[in-house]
Amino acid sequence: MSRIRIAIFSVLLISAWRTGGRVTAAEAGALKLTAEEAYQQAGDAELKKSADCVDLYAWAALQSWPAMAAPASAPEREQAVRVYQDSLQKMISNALKYKRLDPQKGLDLRVRGGGDARIVVSRNGFAWQAEDFNDLQLASDIRPGKLKRYWREDGLGVPLVVLRLRNSDRDPYGKWMPFAATAILRPDSRTSLAAGNWPPGTVIGVLDLYDPLRVTDIDVGPSSCRLARDTSAPLALVLRDVNRDNFQDFMHPNRPDGNSGLRLLEPYQPGRVPVVLVHGLLSDKFTWIPLVNDLRSVPWVNNRCQIWTFQYPTGQPFLQSAATMRQSLRDMAGVYDPQNRDPAQQQVVLIGHSMGGLVSKLQVTYSGNMLWDRVATRPFSELRADPQQRDAIAKMFFFDPLPSVKRVVFLGTPHLGSFWAQSLYGRFGSSLVRMPRDSDDLISTLSKSNPKMFNSTLRNGIPTSIDLLKPDSPLLLGMQQLSINPSVKLHTIAGNGVPFSDGTPADGVVALDSARHPGAVSERFINAGHNDLPDNPDTTAEILRILTEHLQQIDATYRVSRP
Repeated sequence: MSRIRIAIFSVLLISAWRTGGRVTAAEAGALKLTAEEAYQQAGDAELKKSADCVDLYAWAALQSWPAMAAPASAPEREQAVRVYQDSLQKMISNALKYKRLDPQKGLDLRVRGGGDARIVVSRNGFAWQAEDFNDLQLASDIRPGKLKRYWREDGLGVPLVVLRLRNSDRDPYGKWMPFAATAILRPDSRTSLAAGNWPPGTVIGVLDLYDPLRVTDIDVGPSSCRLARDTSAPLALVLRDVNRDNFQDFMHPNRPDGNSGLRLLEPYQPGRVPVVLVHGLLSDKFTWIPLVNDLRSVPWVNNRCQIWTFQYPTGQPFLQSAATMRQSLRDMAGVYDPQNRDPAQQQVVLIGHSMGGLVSKLQVTYSGNMLWDRVATRPFSELRADPQQRDAIAKMFFFDPLPSVKRVVFLGTPHLGSFWAQSLYGRFGSSLVRMPRDSDDLISTLSKSNPKMFNSTLRNGIPTSIDLLKPDSPLLLGMQQLSINPSVKLHTIAGNGVPFSDGTPADGVVALDSARHPGAVSERFINAGHNDLPDNPDTTAEILRILTEHLQQIDATYRVSRP
């Protein structure tokens, strides 16, 4: 060891003796402690369960940064990257452990008598705002759990999960929303690390948080480095911690549910095409996590699309759910694009699984009198009801296509119904559903005010979702005759992996013939069961193909030139 290095360690040992073994980041700087030396000291402090390890790991990472700007072939660069990566990971881990890292304000580095140095937080590429960064977790601490495919990439930086926390389920994103980030720590360009003794409050470093969905590379000196990324960790966290009770929601459609309605997975972004996922019977929006996980691993999807979900109580009639979705899509456009200036907002893609496909179909069809004539013996104009009652009925039975929806993907959708619905299990399930009191009261009141106006379909109350899935359901038969907006393109993805007992090709719930829709511009049959379709990689591949076709058509229409 050189005389200079011996002298440095002598001063370091004296300082450690005077402070009871504590060596802070500011002292490390004053002593010209190298990255490797700070890293070793940090490891000792961590073993002693001392929060001082945070300061020393921070110093080790900051001191490693200049060497990483060297050419890739330089021998010092490889060692610098190793020290940097491990120091940054352990700095964040321990800073979270000792509650020293604020995702919005940053990290105060401790010195005797107070915090004279600071690391501030910078956010890059996110649609989220600063106030949405409420808590952090290391992505490496979250196990894949139920995710069959896990998307992570090695690179520079430390993958994190950011938690957005609120007090109410009524918040547009719910009580909590996790999203991915990648952390990079770099020296502040306005401060010299060699100075060591900084004025109070001096910022010596910046913790850059990058959105790994959209930022893939950063510059380190003259070189460009690939960012580490883990886009699956937030979704694995949701699957681990979310409370799902689909059966109760099915049986009690009127039960308050803060998750129902149209939901964005991140803030609205003009210029990105909305892709709306609509779940099926006895399911919820979390059914789509595997597909969202796959789609988010594709950079062009993140740059060109925004993913929304629509959740509804699946026990209620899908005519009612479709009316709610129709209004929700209008409201969303009214909030984010009231002047219809965003072309992407007029290119919505709906993807509906199972009964969600029927809900989606009702967004692109002309009702005319077709559905009303299936339940009533006289014209709607003769209905005796107060304005509020008339409006509630009209929204379910009379509608035009939403002009913003340009494409619908049917995923295992029972267009001709499902024989499961009229089986013993289906009848039993339908008997368990408790329709909202106000809905039953509405039909009862209207029946009394309009004797002999309704046939048996409505006379005994609004049919449940299972009743409407029976192949002989008058309303389902009426839906099969509805005209579809000619500017909308339909696509079929159907499962044929679980034939019925008589050999009929099916996915175990929906026969292949029922899942096919006349006029679909493409059909893809997948060797899978009904509930496995949203999590099948072949489904993802087909949806990516459809989205590619959709975006190419948009670019051709608006003459958009892209690299």
